[in-house]
Amino acid sequence: EISKIDQTKFQKLMIKLKSYLKQMSMQNSRMMIRTRSKMVPCKMNFSSKKSNIETNWKCHSCMSGAIETQSHILYCEAYSDLREGKSLSSDKDVVEYFRKVIEIRDKLGIE
Repeated sequence: EISKIDQTKFQKLMIKLKSYLKQMSMQNSRMMIRTRSKMVPCKMNFSSKKSNIETNWKCHSCMSGAIETQSHILYCEAYSDLREGKSLSSDKDVVEYFRKVIEIRDKLGIE
């Protein structure tokens, strides 16, 4: 029998499988993990990188002078057409959006 204290510790340690890991493909699940752990390629997620420091972390996509955070990319005017018909509260739509943004940035050589 597990004591009440041990049971509480056990419950806190239990890791539940996130629903998106069950519902999405492996590739899309990985992208969701990247978005949740702030590992999407953007300047502030890799703020100590020399090339990002040299540009003062400014967004080169919209040229608005905004600091390029993951949140900024989510609402960046340069990618507004990619958000049409999508709900940014939907995991599936967020994953699709970031995949397209990253694809465009890779083609244009934007880090």
